[in-house]
Amino acid sequence: MSHFSEILHDLIHLIIHTAEDILYLIPYLFLTYLFLEYIEHHARSKIWNFVRRFRKFGPLCGAIAAPISGCGLSATGANFYGTGLITLGTLIAIFLATSDEMLPIMISHGVSWQIILKIIAFKMIFAVFIGFLIDSYHQNKKKKKALPELCKTVKCHCSHHNISRSALIHTLQLTAFIFLISFMLNTVMHTVGADYLKNLILTHEMSSVFICALIGLLPNCGVSVGLTKLYIEGVLSIGALMAGLCANSGVSLIILYKMRLSFKELFKIVSILFICGIIGGNLALLIF
Repeated sequence: MSHFSEILHDLIHLIIHTAEDILYLIPYLFLTYLFLEYIEHHARSKIWNFVRRFRKFGPLCGAIAAPISGCGLSATGANFYGTGLITLGTLIAIFLATSDEMLPIMISHGVSWQIILKIIAFKMIFAVFIGFLIDSYHQNKKKKKALPELCKTVKCHCSHHNISRSALIHTLQLTAFIFLISFMLNTVMHTVGADYLKNLILTHEMSSVFICALIGLLPNCGVSVGLTKLYIEGVLSIGALMAGLCANSGVSLIILYKMRLSFKELFKIVSILFICGIIGGNLALLIF
């Protein structure tokens, strides 16, 4: 009976933990879909003309905004990329610059502001450079994807509702999907345990940058929490931390998958994040 109680306790803990991970995403998702619905129904041509005019500055704008907004802007960026509003370079710049839970954890643990600002500045500069580099070489052949096409893909039937209700339907559908995937990942991470991750990195210290970049690809907000805590405890070097944080984009890869991006396109984005994580981690080791 006690064993069953222990399992039930762990299950409840995982459900609550997963809900806490994604709860703050809901306002971002709702406002994003509300904006997309408004574009589609009221200002499609005007917004697209504005986007065409200023999208070349996307990587700079995304890299500046991402460190403060955390995982929320990454989720918004994934939706915007899925509908063609932003370029691949802008999407990658947002992913690279976002720090997710790193900032509040470092502040709460009394990490010096000098170190925090250095990390944020490095990630922003690296994100801007990579974002513009990608856009300069990557011809954006991706056509804008109208919202009705997206709605048809996910079968939400929201064309029968007003924009607020349609945005809410999209938000609830995506939140439920993110919760399911995040719960599965949290269960695996809970089963494996933080000690296993710590031992893995300590055993393979020379390849810790590579390992952390690989771990960073997990589409889970808890990854940045774990990596930051290991850095504060002295287990991770600044390079390994940077590798994991650059590669991690929160739950955004789940959103991109849900938006029915092709496997080739998803693989390209994941590969770019992984390579940038390794490059960013090694650069951080040289600079810091």
